Amino acid sequence: MYYKRIYALCQYYMEHLCYKLSEGENMTILDRIKQKCSENNKSISSLENESILGHGTIRRWNDKMPSVDKVQIVADMLDVSIDWLVTGKEPDELTPEERNLVNLYRAADERGKRAIIRTAEAENLEQESLDSRIG
Repeated sequence: MYYKRIYALCQYYMEHLCYKLSEGENMTILDRIKQKCSENNKSISSLENESILGHGTIRRWNDKMPSVDKVQIVADMLDVSIDWLVTGKEPDELTPEERNLVNLYRAADERGKRAIIRTAEAENLEQESLDSRIG
């Protein structure tokens, strides 16, 4: 039941909110890390070296979902919030629906978090496919 609720919320989020984002908010977590590294005259490799993350870990985050503890390490090192790193928004900029989704994600166990990410990614791919057919 819990996962059905998360799935339904993810679908709602993807259908009603995600496509209203501005270009800057369509950035991936890796894009935001690159942006902050560039602003700080730092490379992703140096960021990984200064942390406990292995070489190439961050670059794989477009293909493999990072764990929350690793995202927290990077957020702390870049002096940004996890919310900004993951969504491109600070907590006070999130709509109530977005805050609810973030809270459900945080409360979920690892299996639930993977399910949320997979659902959001699948919805995004479907929307991109539809957009490419239309445009």
